[in-house]
Amino acid sequence: MNAVCKKILIAFQFILASTLTAQAGPTPAIVISDHIIGTTPGSFFVIRTTTFNGPTYYQYSKRMDLVELSIRDGSIMQKCALRETDYVSDAGVEQENWTQTEKRKPSCQVFDVLSNRGAGYMAPRSNDTGKATFRLTAGGLEAIDDTSADNPGWTNVMPVKLIKARAARTTSITASEIPWQTSPDPSEVFSLAGAPDDGEAFHELCKLAPVAITSRGHQWAFLQLSCWSGDTDADGANFYIALNGSH
Repeated sequence: MNAVCKKILIAFQFILASTLTAQAGPTPAIVISDHIIGTTPGSFFVIRTTTFNGPTYYQYSKRMDLVELSIRDGSIMQKCALRETDYVSDAGVEQENWTQTEKRKPSCQVFDVLSNRGAGYMAPRSNDTGKATFRLTAGGLEAIDDTSADNPGWTNVMPVKLIKARAARTTSITASEIPWQTSPDPSEVFSLAGAPDDGEAFHELCKLAPVAITSRGHQWAFLQLSCWSGDTDADGANFYIALNGSH
């Protein structure tokens, strides 16, 4: 092969590689976001929205569930489907035009579930910041008593190892729930936050709401954690952990 042919071949390979790179799809990612709506002595209920950002820029889906979570360890006790929606757009068009398609799901009677479980209502928000303020550090969850006159300083109320274990259970999802192929075993479980192999320090990966949410009739407080970068190519989760209301 002469020098001219070699140059043409190299140029063609470069153009082909550039084209393939430009056409490459995004990294599939899953994001969950919880909104707490009620509690029992041993559990709490959230409306969970799960967004599935698949391996294409032109299709994603959302699912909404009523989820009951264990106060003791954060594990999912039951899940009830409320709604599932697919979003599709034509590829290569100048102006995106998304088509929304609702999927049929079994009927989930939210208020019947809450009533049957005797779930208490969440306390309304007020200007009062509560008796404690919280922060997330390398050592775990720390609290300071805002009502104490002598102010003893910050106290560790939950070590980071326990927080990560709860986060992993709360944000778990099975392979069978994911629209794209992730594992040959449909029962395999993934965690969107708190997994032991997380490369980044937990207190750097996640942000903590400094004030806890409380429930009427139950001595528990719930802190919201946001463990998502905002990148649609990255997994993430916004969820709650439970604390004894005495903190």
